[in-house]
Amino acid sequence: MLAFQADVAVLRDRLHDRSQTSSRPDDNEQTIKVRLAAFASVPADLLDFYRTRDALHLVDANLPLEQVTHAVQHIIG
Repeated sequence: MLAFQADVAVLRDRLHDRSQTSSRPDDNEQTIKVRLAAFASVPADLLDFYRTRDALHLVDANLPLEQVTHAVQHIIG
């Protein structure tokens, strides 16, 4: 399991940036709030489940997107 960890400010900025270029109707402030709430609600016991099976991979999503992509590619090999 991949768990992306990022500051809320980073996520909000990236979603706002995407909204400027994507023309997606769901890229708006209300949807962004809902998405961030959903990300924050991942139960700790779910993460622990994968952690105890040595199947949890944490990815620092605060890094530049190219580095996040590289980290994921390294994990999934």
